[in-house]
Amino acid sequence: MSAPLIGRDVELDELLAAWREAADGTPRLAVIEGEPGIGKTHLAEALRAAVAREGFTVWGRCDEGGAAPSLWPWLAPLRALASGRELDPDLARVLSTEQVPADASTPASASRFALLAAMADLLERAAADVPVLVLIDDLQWADSTSLDLLAFLATAGRGRWMVLVTMRELEVGRNDHLVEALAAASRRIGTRRIHLRGLDDEGTAAMLAAATGIDRAAAHAIHRRADGNPFYAIELARLRDDGDQLVPAGVSDVVRRRLVRLPQATADLLSVAAVAGRDVDVPFLAHCAEIDLGAVLDHLDPAVAHRLLVIDPDRPSVLRFSHALVREVLLDGLTALRRARLHLRVAEAMEQGDGVGVDDVEIHAEHLWRAAPAGAGRRAAEALERAADVAVRRVSYTSAEHHLRRAVQLRRSSGRTDADLRAQLRSVEKLLGVIVATRYYQGADDGLVVFAQQLARRLAEHDLLAQLLWYEASAMLTSARRHDALPVVAELVELTHADARPEIRAMGLEKTAISLWSAGAITEAVVEIDRAAALYDHVPTGHDPVLENRRGECSMFWLMLHALHGDVPIDDVVRRFDAAIAAAPDQATASAICGFAATTASLVGRWGDVERFAAMATSDDRADQFGAGQLQMLRGVCDAQRGACEHAVDQFRAGRHRFTSVRARSSIVSAQANLAIHLARHGEVDDAAAMTAEARRELEEYDERWNEPTLLAADAVVLAGRSDAAAASALLASAVTLAHEQGSHALAAHLAGLAAELVVPGA
Repeated sequence: MSAPLIGRDVELDELLAAWREAADGTPRLAVIEGEPGIGKTHLAEALRAAVAREGFTVWGRCDEGGAAPSLWPWLAPLRALASGRELDPDLARVLSTEQVPADASTPASASRFALLAAMADLLERAAADVPVLVLIDDLQWADSTSLDLLAFLATAGRGRWMVLVTMRELEVGRNDHLVEALAAASRRIGTRRIHLRGLDDEGTAAMLAAATGIDRAAAHAIHRRADGNPFYAIELARLRDDGDQLVPAGVSDVVRRRLVRLPQATADLLSVAAVAGRDVDVPFLAHCAEIDLGAVLDHLDPAVAHRLLVIDPDRPSVLRFSHALVREVLLDGLTALRRARLHLRVAEAMEQGDGVGVDDVEIHAEHLWRAAPAGAGRRAAEALERAADVAVRRVSYTSAEHHLRRAVQLRRSSGRTDADLRAQLRSVEKLLGVIVATRYYQGADDGLVVFAQQLARRLAEHDLLAQLLWYEASAMLTSARRHDALPVVAELVELTHADARPEIRAMGLEKTAISLWSAGAITEAVVEIDRAAALYDHVPTGHDPVLENRRGECSMFWLMLHALHGDVPIDDVVRRFDAAIAAAPDQATASAICGFAATTASLVGRWGDVERFAAMATSDDRADQFGAGQLQMLRGVCDAQRGACEHAVDQFRAGRHRFTSVRARSSIVSAQANLAIHLARHGEVDDAAAMTAEARRELEEYDERWNEPTLLAADAVVLAGRSDAAAASALLASAVTLAHEQGSHALAAHLAGLAAELVVPGA
């Protein structure tokens, strides 16, 4: 039977009010935060007990062991809600307990946005039958995808559900992702954010009387020392009952004092249990400690008697640390090597019997990672790669990248045989694949790519070397580092030009085309992109995602370059983009095509199409900052075109920040120049001039010359806005001439049309 809730009536009433609103059809979020031991979980459990007869309640708990497995706190709630219901196929795959195939770290087709939407839809459908309360404990330990789901739910408009999370107040400043999720929740009207403080003197006395039977005078003394913290106060009372009259420095010191009183065998076993996790499965602990079950029960009995462990009423074989602080104090008392050896024991115990289940793969990898100092480096690297496979299936690319970076680190410190080097190379290849899914080509540091190229050359892995060169060239060109890219493109062409396979030869031709486009040589770029596209015509469509990504990129650049060149009518280009979006195998691919399509339409002034393509993309998918930033900039330009100038500038700058946060720079100059054109045409000439000045600095620094005609046109429109008709006319003529010289004939026609439309005051 749980302890009574004392001194929290106001807070419980506030949560009950939120629950009633949710039960009436308006979703609610609530956050309970406070210092460790303040009673967050106890208050949440009181709410659960109060509404249990009115609705469906389910707990989710974050893992505090450091692994932060992907979607861990949501798996139990979502699976409970999914029982007996038809599921979105991607969500069904995420919730599946089937093992993930080896080498499955190629990012899944489902977009993060679409998956979060499917989860929200499941919650809404389940709540249509009965109101639902989801409780998530210890949010400060959640993985990024779990936090994204909380933020996504903050935008949900319907459903009879409530999500209540608890979190440590002191952890907020240490996790930007957590801060963002909390901010999103707080912005939702009706969200309750409850800051638990210490109990007052009377509350502490009542709680201690109920929990320990201590007298009021002693309770008042303990209250002053514990400052109303319930856990601290109870532990002080129990310490006092044990005859200890010394005053501990803090709550951790109280726990430490109580642990010292245990038999040594009990303390040693608790250390093993602490490494294993918050919940102590007794038979599993016997495996970890390598002693028989009877001895384990005997050794644990004093810890239960001292209420450092409590019995889990729902799981007969499981004990639970009475508070996370007990486990933390035990872990702090272990030396680094002792802890590493215990992590290895736990990992090996997890491998017994049926092996490591899919839900435990990331936790198992965490144990082996922490066991690396005990000689588990190679095993840890393999486990981390399996953990990345699970994270990718759950579309948790941040977690997958984290696992793979660790794996690469371990691989690089392992042996130097060819087998070791090949393992290193495969780890880096997996890591780069995940990075592309989250930050396009900008996420890997240059040193990592160069290291992988060196390995590929040494091992004569020519196909992988070609892919790595293609990756490096892509990263340089999307960040407008054309001059750095030229030798990389040259090596790629040299490596691939004589290959018998058309898809390999196309790699060098496509990057040659893009480097020529960057330089403003559109005519020459069209020739090379035509050659690349013709080669792909001879390659059957298959299931290799890397090949299909290259094919798709080539097709998109073919459309963009021919749109600029003007030899394919823009209406045909738009129709082909529409067809590609409709044929996309998933929303993530469709959104990427929308980015190309919107950018292409913007270059020739098709603002209606820009808005339409931008609206079709799931641009709020934070997993793709490149595409999201690109589309947000273009939405800002569209706002300016409609005359919403102030909002347009804010929107553009926010998009540019997202775009450049992944080191992307390509096309910024044209987008900013078009923004300036629309600002000036709506009378915001000074703001337009500031934009053109910024764009000029961008052009001079990054030298992406195909943008220059549009920037010249923007300068001309600013001059026109300042009544300098002659200079504006001359500059627009120069812009048209330069566009023709570069081979951007459709752009030239668009700029000529702009000149014809322009009305110069006083002219």
